[in-house]
Amino acid sequence: MDMQWMYRNPGKGKGDRMNQLLKSGVACLLFCALMPVSLYAADAPTTQDKAADQADAEPNVMPMYTGSRQDFDQICNDAGVEGEQLAKIHGLADKRSEKLKAWVASEDGKKYIELRKQMAGTRRARSAQLKESKSATTPVDYEAKIKEIDQVMRPLGTQYAELRNSTRGEILKELSPEQAQKAVTTNLGRRMGRMFESVTLTDEQKSKLDQFVAASASEYLKAQPIDQDPMLRKLLGAQNKVAKQVRDDVLTDQQREAMKKKEPATQKAPATQKQ
Repeated sequence: MDMQWMYRNPGKGKGDRMNQLLKSGVACLLFCALMPVSLYAADAPTTQDKAADQADAEPNVMPMYTGSRQDFDQICNDAGVEGEQLAKIHGLADKRSEKLKAWVASEDGKKYIELRKQMAGTRRARSAQLKESKSATTPVDYEAKIKEIDQVMRPLGTQYAELRNSTRGEILKELSPEQAQKAVTTNLGRRMGRMFESVTLTDEQKSKLDQFVAASASEYLKAQPIDQDPMLRKLLGAQNKVAKQVRDDVLTDQQREAMKKKEPATQKAPATQKQ
């Protein structure tokens, strides 16, 4: 800003110069105050810009899990595995981890990781766009982008899941039939304990529950050996069957009513473990 104006009319009095100074000062303040507002208004990012930034930003994607010995601690403990057999399973678990790491480091693995990042970023961008749905800008079709990424990503994810399942199944073949029975029975019993923890069972009721659990575990293993269902996902069917048997044939009317009142707040899903 040209500040030499006060020297251009040396004949004017002190009062005139003061008035001009005040006027200029007010103008300067207004200019400084309005300038950033006008600049911000001109450069303010649109909803589409914000969404694009969300998609380009590095999303927080959990790293690929490549297994560990701890994946087998619970089932080995349930089966009563110890000593040399436990050491062998730990060694096989280490080799399994190496196989999973090799897949993650492969071209397919790298591509899958990149697609997971793209998927996370696109979903974040979609959320950002939905929050500002009243914007006049043309919305981006993030649903189409998500579908496109998923079509490429899903087969790779299935490939990795199958590798995890098959390598875990190979290790579970080390369990004897008796150990597999013990492992499944203990796992199913633990699930039932969580499901009915809101009621106090008598010793007689506990005995009946144990009988149902043992029978259902045997039926489960007759349908498939444990290595064919290494994540024990099909055990959910046995769990639901035992739960119905206990509700129908073991619990009293008062216990059933108590469960109805407490289940929404207290019933817990079976704890999941990394496999």
